[in-house]
Amino acid sequence: YIDNQTPETKGFEFTIPVSFTYERTPFSLSLDSAYSTATVDPGTEDYSTLSGFTDIALVTSYKYPFSNLPMTGNVRLDVNIPTGKERLSEEEIIEEGGEERSDIFKIHDFGEGLNVGLTLGMERRIQIGTVGIYGGYTFYGEFDPTKDVDSDDLDPGDELFVLALLEGKTTDRLDARLYIGYSHFLADKTNGEKDFQEGGRVAVGGEIRFDMQPLEVMIGGQGLFQGKNKELIDNSLERESENSN
Repeated sequence: YIDNQTPETKGFEFTIPVSFTYERTPFSLSLDSAYSTATVDPGTEDYSTLSGFTDIALVTSYKYPFSNLPMTGNVRLDVNIPTGKERLSEEEIIEEGGEERSDIFKIHDFGEGLNVGLTLGMERRIQIGTVGIYGGYTFYGEFDPTKDVDSDDLDPGDELFVLALLEGKTTDRLDARLYIGYSHFLADKTNGEKDFQEGGRVAVGGEIRFDMQPLEVMIGGQGLFQGKNKELIDNSLERESENSN
């Protein structure tokens, strides 16, 4: 990015995804991580580089078909295992990809805390496909984002969400998927004190898949609508006057 007042800032990122998947009906398990190296050349000083593995994402799911009902129960467990580089120096945070680097780098977080999410759902077969409803809760663990700044332990707010999904097969070569979901976030804490709360978020989206052997074409889109955040004002969380999301 560049403007008339500042020198050009260049960024380079190289990422190698690492993934393992195991499936045996009705159970599935996957492990995902990545090795990434990011380099920033601010144009006014020497360039800096940050390299390392990201956290490991563990996902397990189990589907239980009810014998006497046209329905299937779904249980999913998501765990973020904090194996990545969590505690960074202030200089490394810049290379990691802060807000002003978000248009340069795809890997924004090399490491966080121990996060655990549980999702429960029910799916029902209908004439045109499948309809499902899901609900879940994600616990975000506390972690220290910096190694050279004292008293800044971050405990991100937990998330409670619900989701409705419709999947259908209109023809032998055309599949469609529509969904709508809502997430509510609890307050973030720094050193045990509430200092920020993200606004509630609605997600609406869908996709269409065309089977055009030997190719498959997918067209999709998603819209996010988020309410006003709450910020720390005079020792209490107050809703912001204008929506910054």
